Amino acid sequence: MTWSLGLLGDLMWMRLPETRPFLAQRIAREVEHAMDARRELMLLVGDIVTGALWRPVMCPTLDDYPRTRDRVAAQLRVVREAYVADHPDRDATRGTLEDYVLYNLQEPEYRRIVEEVDPELASLMDSVMGS
Repeated sequence: MTWSLGLLGDLMWMRLPETRPFLAQRIAREVEHAMDARRELMLLVGDIVTGALWRPVMCPTLDDYPRTRDRVAAQLRVVREAYVADHPDRDATRGTLEDYVLYNLQEPEYRRIVEEVDPELASLMDSVMGS
């Protein structure tokens, strides 16, 4: 078994060090639950998007824009790359990103930032979510 958090989690770990403490919490919790239930480890897509990406990391970074422009750009790039990539957990990743990240990025104050920092993601949002 190769250690992986799925494409999104792996990208977060490698490119967004600010997510690592939150990822570590989710990983530890999943390992504990798997041990208690005597089951295999489960993919953490939903949990890492809500508990390690959107609320604890992206929201504060977006709210502190433009001071955090570089971090916003990195975070939006990871979202876009994970969304468009062809990978085994693509459907789960896309659904969760749509529900928790892309949906919230449509808020006017965030949408303006996305259009400025990552026009490709803004275009993707238009095609996926409508505008």
